[in-house]
Parts: sequence; structure tokens; C-alpha cells
Amino acid sequence: MKRPLSRAALKYIAVIAMLIDHIGYTLVWNEYIWHRYYNMRPLSFIPFMSTAESAHMTYTVCRRIGRIAFPIFAYFVTEGFLKTHDIKKYVIRMAVFAVAAELPYNLCFGRTLFTLEHNNVIFTHLLGLIMLICLKRFAKPASESENLPESRVITAFIIAGFCIVASPFDGGVRGILMIACCYLFRDNENLKLIGMALANMVIVIPFGALQLWAMAGMALLKLYNGKRGLYPRYFFYLFYTLHLLALYFAQGYFFAV
Repeated sequence: MKRPLSRAALKYIAVIAMLIDHIGYTLVWNEYIWHRYYNMRPLSFIPFMSTAESAHMTYTVCRRIGRIAFPIFAYFVTEGFLKTHDIKKYVIRMAVFAVAAELPYNLCFGRTLFTLEHNNVIFTHLLGLIMLICLKRFAKPASESENLPESRVITAFIIAGFCIVASPFDGGVRGILMIACCYLFRDNENLKLIGMALANMVIVIPFGALQLWAMAGMALLKLYNGKRGLYPRYFFYLFYTLHLLALYFAQGYFFAV
């Protein structure tokens, strides 16, 4: 089967899905609350949200579409690790953008300048990247390991440790497990996607069936052709930070929050 989607195409799909998700989580959800409890419609210029019920349905659709993004981004953290020519620059770049995005993230979703309770997803990706460095250094794959049981124990401890550290971050444990699966099963595409699906169940069980829509993102990864495609350097990092700022100001303008 011909695989038509490049890395760029998949990432563009992911950022569009993420944007729709975040619009739903902020603007559409506020519209629903104002409509239902205050009988007011700050977004009255949007005709398909004329009732509280339709606003809630729009919110649900936005959130479902948004689930597509997470597995795609997690997948390409591992791809970047495997293909980068300078892992130090990769780590530093991701750390800089994680710090840069934190204030907009806190303002957009928490209306606060600083919190340790919930932090942006680039920190999750950064921890995943550092985890991969540790796995490569301390846990050899089965084909290279002289002591397979010991290697598996080390691998499990490394992954478990990073899951604990990542728990306050957006996507946290699920993100770490997905990134780990993409690395550990990097030579078997089917096992990689099965592992990602099982990792996704970590959040499906406590938070419900909404997260099952992430399977659509994993299905899209089956169409990845291994090519880079065209996109401006740092575009996706910058888009993440700037769209959070835009949604923060939009909430203030329409809902005075």
C-alpha cells in the first residue's frame, strides 16, 4: 500500500487537531457555560452553537478531534531521537521551547502565571527524550544484550521512573509510555502501534472513552512514508506557544476571564 503522508503532513494534521481541541477546551466550553447558566452568548456570531446543547456537542466534537494529535507528536519525538545528528542540540532546543511555552500554557488553561500541578506537553516530550538517552545508554536492546533479564529490569525501572516524574505534565504517563514503545519496538511497526494503543489505555481507564479517539492518530501513522516533507524550522514549537497566547487573549476578550 502506498503511504502518502510525510512527517510534515502528519505534523500539520496534528497541530490542526490540537488547535481545534484547545479552541473547544477554552472558547467553546466557556460559551456552553455562559449559555447554560447565564443565558448569554458571547460567541453569538457562530450559528451552530445557538443552544447550550449544540455548544456542548461542538465541544465534544472538538475534543474528539484533538485526541488525534498526541500520538503523532509522541511518535516523532522518538523519530527525532533516532535521526538527529546532534542529540545535545535537540535536548537544548526542546528545553528552551518547553520553558518558553509554560507561561502561555498556564495563562491559557489555568489563568495563573505559575503552577507545578499541570505543565505543558513539551516538558513531557523533553522527559521522553531524556528517557530515550538513558535507555540507549543503560538498557541495550535484546539483540545486543548479553543479559536479557537484567536489561529488561533496567528498562522497566527507567520507564517507571520517568512516568513518575512526568505525571504532573500534560500527557504525562501516557506520553512517556508511548515514546518508550516507539523506541523499544522501533524495528517492528505493528508492535510499535500496538504498544502505543496499550499505552493509551492508561488514560482511557480513568478518564473515559474520549481518549479512544487517539486511535485515529495511530491509524494515520500507518500512512507515514518516512519522508521529512517541507515545513519551516521551529514552526511547530512556535505555533504551540503562540496559539496558547492567542487563546488566552481570546478568552479575555469574549468572556472577560
